[in-house]
Amino acid sequence: MKFITNIIANKDCLYDYCDREKLNNFLEECNLDGYEVICAGEYPQEIDNSRVIGLHLPFYNAWMDLYRGNYDALDKEYGSRQCWQQFYGGDTFESVYNHMESQLDFAEKIGVQYVVMHICEIGTTETLVNRFAYTHEEVIDASVEIINRLFKDKNYSFALLMENLWWQGLTFTDPQQTKRLLDGVEYKNKGIMLDIGHLMHTNKDLQTWQQAAEYIHKMLDMHGDMLGYVKGVHLHGTLEGAFAKRFYENDIEIKADFWERFAQTYEYVNRVDAHKPFADYSIKRIIEKISPDYLVYELQDKTMEERKISVKEQNIYMQR
Repeated sequence: MKFITNIIANKDCLYDYCDREKLNNFLEECNLDGYEVICAGEYPQEIDNSRVIGLHLPFYNAWMDLYRGNYDALDKEYGSRQCWQQFYGGDTFESVYNHMESQLDFAEKIGVQYVVMHICEIGTTETLVNRFAYTHEEVIDASVEIINRLFKDKNYSFALLMENLWWQGLTFTDPQQTKRLLDGVEYKNKGIMLDIGHLMHTNKDLQTWQQAAEYIHKMLDMHGDMLGYVKGVHLHGTLEGAFAKRFYENDIEIKADFWERFAQTYEYVNRVDAHKPFADYSIKRIIEKISPDYLVYELQDKTMEERKISVKEQNIYMQR
């Protein structure tokens, strides 16, 4: 099992660690094997690609309306056609598809072992009111269509790991939905990137790490033999179920302007999904039960020095 942490491949996001020697020394000090990167703008040459194990593909939280050509819904959500065309970089889903395809080719070029793809759909208004335009099955089926087109006749060397979230799509709470996804994807080297924090968000009643551990074990047991498809784990956790409950119980002033509403959603998401260390020794048994190829400490810190502290804390609970 490889121990990894996430970084944003952007000089501004790497701060004073945007230096090859410092980035590699960080891995050694934290007892890590490498990085999972997500590209944001120009890729820094300071990153040592030999230490990049995974690449997280770009994602749009909402894409189903563009995929289906539902332009009236897009106009309503974004306020104008110009706004959503700017957001997606084009006026059809081809712009999104082409960007994803270029990232897959880049992943092959730098030699990663896996790529991660979100299987989820959630608009800004949907996030704030907790009501959804599409079913889990509709999102999964559309994702399968896109994946099969992206990977058709390709001989990539890396695994495709599909990630769960807590909105519409793959949640890892219903084995039938998980099976629907796995059966539909034709790419042979496929699997699941199980996000522990996202799985926790599917149960707003969790108040302690022990309760979270019990719930995770329950979801793992429900999936039976499909657990073998979980080749990677995003490890983090946040116990904010009570806050999420209160958030939806109160009347929310939803901003009319898309970009202001977009900021609203990220303020909420960053609170409930803060990507902190899973601060309990029960996590070690969970990881042993899954036995993934890749364990990613997916943490959210402002500096690499803060990341160092978070990684070392997670190492303690993993008893490393």
